Amino acid sequence: MGAWQPRQGHAPQNSPDLERIIALPRRAPVEAHTPLARALVLHQTQKFRRREPIPCNCKATRGYCITELKPAQAWALYEIDRAQGLVGSIQVGAGKTVINVLAPIAIGACRVAVLLVPPNTVDQLVVEYEALAQHFDVPSLITHHPVTIRGTRQNYERLLPHRPVLHVVPYSRLSRPEATRLLTQIGPDLIIADEAHKLSDMTTTTTRRWARQMAATNPPPRFVCYSGSILEKTIKEMAHLMVAALGDQAPLPIDTHELYAWSAAIDPVPMPAPDGALVRLNPDGRFPSTRAALSDRIVHTLGFVATLEPSVDVKLTIRPDESLTTPPELRALISDAVDRKVRPDGEELVEPLERYECALQLASGFYYRWIYPRREPAELIDKWFARRKAWRAELRAFFEESACEHLDSEFLITQAGLRGLGKLAPDPKLPSWQPTQLLPWLEIRDQVQPQTKAVRVSDFFVQHLAQRAAREVQVIWYDQTELGVWLAEVSGLPRHGGGPKAPTEIAKERGTRSIIASIGAHGTGRDGLQYGFHKQYVATPPTGAKLWQQLMGRLHRQGQTRDVYTEYAAHHAVLKQSFESATDRAFFVTEMLRGQHKIL
Repeated sequence: MGAWQPRQGHAPQNSPDLERIIALPRRAPVEAHTPLARALVLHQTQKFRRREPIPCNCKATRGYCITELKPAQAWALYEIDRAQGLVGSIQVGAGKTVINVLAPIAIGACRVAVLLVPPNTVDQLVVEYEALAQHFDVPSLITHHPVTIRGTRQNYERLLPHRPVLHVVPYSRLSRPEATRLLTQIGPDLIIADEAHKLSDMTTTTTRRWARQMAATNPPPRFVCYSGSILEKTIKEMAHLMVAALGDQAPLPIDTHELYAWSAAIDPVPMPAPDGALVRLNPDGRFPSTRAALSDRIVHTLGFVATLEPSVDVKLTIRPDESLTTPPELRALISDAVDRKVRPDGEELVEPLERYECALQLASGFYYRWIYPRREPAELIDKWFARRKAWRAELRAFFEESACEHLDSEFLITQAGLRGLGKLAPDPKLPSWQPTQLLPWLEIRDQVQPQTKAVRVSDFFVQHLAQRAAREVQVIWYDQTELGVWLAEVSGLPRHGGGPKAPTEIAKERGTRSIIASIGAHGTGRDGLQYGFHKQYVATPPTGAKLWQQLMGRLHRQGQTRDVYTEYAAHHAVLKQSFESATDRAFFVTEMLRGQHKIL
């Protein structure tokens, strides 16, 4: 069964959740640059500062010492202590790493904590941890991901007596099949989720494993989470995070059906449901809308922190690149993909997402297609895709219904199916089931071996980017691998993609030349680029406000001393629509959480 959805026009009713939320106590948020914010900084800095100072090497290694907390850090740590949990809409550059490290101490009575982070931030976290430890009391630290230590990649471990132990687990590690019991084995009494929007989708393996651990013990682990983009399209993205962190003090519904009813009225959808009983959130009519009233209720809740002031003093300018036009022959191919639903090689594009992705690729001068080097017959290829689709549908349906250990990833579900069908040896400790579409798929799986190939159509865009990069030092962000590879070939500039050495290699850049950087590998969590660069170009504008917020935060963050200038590709309507979609979502975010969004 799919998720319950309210019927069109279904208005939220009076409910225990609504009564509970109306009755929640209110506290004023801490505004930056006020005497209260300053007092909080001094108080929290003194609380966590080392009692016995030690000689430090901060100025030699980083140029400055961390001797005082930032306002957002002080406020967050204060609320963690008071609320015994936290949900934060904390902007890029406000210093979430320090909160990550100090949260186990701030919350009190913590023995073991798990910190969930993107994998590309672990190296920087260890650097910040060691710098912070020279001036503040910190927990022990163990990473479940290799970092560079004296030139080699290895897990980091520093154990301190009588301190909580903080286990750093990348989201990517938690999603692996062998990590199905990882959180159970660590046994945390506190879970911290940095970049918590990665837990917004309750259908992913990672989120399911987190949710299962939250429900596995009584009392459950305490929960602290934050992101610069914790919300984007719907309040459903953050409701379960609020409930996990704040329990019955959460300012959103606990009941799933009630949450969907609220979502239908509050979310930015073409035909929202009537406000219904939610008008009780705005009894005197002082707010222009029910959405604004709910926003006020959220930001005045103990345990919710939103950085309402920009964390960077320099200016950020974002504008479209209006110096380029799409060649007529390429414009015709894009029109064929969108309107006629046909790729340049004649392949039909059935799904809307396929058509959109093909149009974006063509706007960059190429497109991806399937090739069959072994020249399999068309009939066999059709059968291969049909059986693959049938097995994927059965697998997805089972995945949506399963949530227990050893059945929480597609690989583990497949292994259980093979045991149930007698294709793997039975194991009394592991589950099994009997799928109907797995064996037909396995019979044909190896008979067809398609490959993806990029077909380059026009170099107008890569030539344009190469010329820009030659004129002015800047970061050129790409999302499509072929575009990044092609641009590197034409320009001779370094391309920074992913891989174990990616953080080290891009950290060597000093802003003496332009670079080509992958959004996927370096667009979130990467610190240091702001010291060398202040200009950037987004070759494929993302549609999501979250990704834009993160991406702009690579240069527009603490440590930047120059105004930041950003241009994005806008030479075709499909590119402009991507940016417009992101701004629409950003308006919803700022209306709900009252934060600052960099693209507005």
